[in-house]
Amino acid sequence: MVFIIHFRTRPERTESFAAGLPYVRKELAAVDGCIDVQVFRDEHAPDRFCLVERWESKAKHAAHMARVNESGRWQQVLEQLAEPPKSSYYAEIAATGS
Repeated sequence: MVFIIHFRTRPERTESFAAGLPYVRKELAAVDGCIDVQVFRDEHAPDRFCLVERWESKAKHAAHMARVNESGRWQQVLEQLAEPPKSSYYAEIAATGS
């Protein structure tokens, strides 16, 4: 399962948000159920970021997010944003043989 989330930061928080993303990537990679995470910054709009996370299951991602919410870290993320993040879960479309 893939979880993709897009962030748009407040102008005064953009660089500090960007500076924290390598740490987020490292922390996420160690979370139970996280297979991989990629972090991107928009080349044309430097206040826009995207995380592409691969998880063993939606349940493991939900458990992780519950812990992040309980710790107060999610609120800290939201305070840096110009708008609410946009996210979706994706399922890979299997390749077909010929």
